[in-house]
Amino acid sequence: MDLGLAGRRPLVTGGARGIGRAIALGLADEGCAVAICSRTAAEVERTREELRGRGATAYGGALDVTDAEALAAFVDAAAEDLGGLDLLVACAGGLAGGPRLETLEAQDWRFTFDLNVTHPAIAARGEALDGPAAA
Repeated sequence: MDLGLAGRRPLVTGGARGIGRAIALGLADEGCAVAICSRTAAEVERTREELRGRGATAYGGALDVTDAEALAAFVDAAAEDLGGLDLLVACAGGLAGGPRLETLEAQDWRFTFDLNVTHPAIAARGEALDGPAAA
């Protein structure tokens, strides 16, 4: 399938496992240079090598996306490595504290908010991501 994404430079958070990994691989197949991050260095490296095996330029890093400083540094480094970023796919996400709402504590809600809402905002801000998705 041709989605018209050839030559784009997306960053995929949570890009080394599950849906994020599938998206990163699909973007590589579309002709994108792909940046991925995830918490586990071995998974990032495995996925980065698979992306390269598909002919894509790939940049990867292991980090916790709720660490705003580490995330901002990763976005800047990915943009530097790929010559800019055009797209953001924020796949890192989840719920802290378990499946039952009545057991969640305030810190669980804060972490969940940082993971699902704050990290995409941090990743999308600034000069590094300056394509149409940032508008």
